[in-house]
Amino acid sequence: MFKIKRKSRQRRRFWVRKLYLDRQNHGLFESALRNLARDEEQFKKSLRMPLSLFNVLHELLENSLKKHSIRTPISSQCRLFITLLYLAHGGTRQFHTLVHRMGLTTFRRITLETSEVIWNSLSELYVTTPTETEWIRIANEFKLMWNMPNCIGAIDGKHINITCPSNSGSMFYNYKGNYSIVLMAICDANYTFTCVDIGAYGSQSDGGIFQFSKISEAIENNSLNIPKDCPLPGELEPFPHYINNRECLWNTYCKMEDPSNYSVHGSK
Repeated sequence: MFKIKRKSRQRRRFWVRKLYLDRQNHGLFESALRNLARDEEQFKKSLRMPLSLFNVLHELLENSLKKHSIRTPISSQCRLFITLLYLAHGGTRQFHTLVHRMGLTTFRRITLETSEVIWNSLSELYVTTPTETEWIRIANEFKLMWNMPNCIGAIDGKHINITCPSNSGSMFYNYKGNYSIVLMAICDANYTFTCVDIGAYGSQSDGGIFQFSKISEAIENNSLNIPKDCPLPGELEPFPHYINNRECLWNTYCKMEDPSNYSVHGSK
């Protein structure tokens, strides 16, 4: 008979590091928020939003961010502040644990949980599928502001660097030499997101990501409420609405086309 020895769990040397015990007085949130609240300009630079908007956002998310514990929990306002600061400026997690005076696991859990709460609470309000009327408005704005008739969006991808997942091979390895997932988004003429697709492998090209994205699938299934084809200025033949990229156009039939094939008025 062979006895299987279980690995004994390493006992903690201490429950909380001495450095973190004085977070209420010397943590970045506690020491900086009071000063930043007096300086609107610096607050906006720090969190990419004015204090008034931060307070509105906190009011919307407060109940979802509150925690209940035997020990004094980290406040919902602090959780939101930490997450927004991290999203705005990045930086290593180890650095943030030092300035906020909290453990690495605590910081990681706060940013993940708060990001999820923000998405679940606000995505249905701000990243909803546009209606046909809204697509027409977006097309008109592109025509007036950027001289691009029938354009309903500009699309591009952004690589978000990650630590390479175990046993993932080269799936997340991108052309820049980093490991990443890709945020692909469509925005309107005012740079506001209208559609997003998140989580594609960093090794994929923009065209490959779009082809297999939920956005492309929705276009093929006619579930994006895209308006019917209409003539370009000075033309009589109907022309499909399209999504603009730096190097090509994707029309609403999910076909990639070279923009040089068309003149300013859209004729070949």
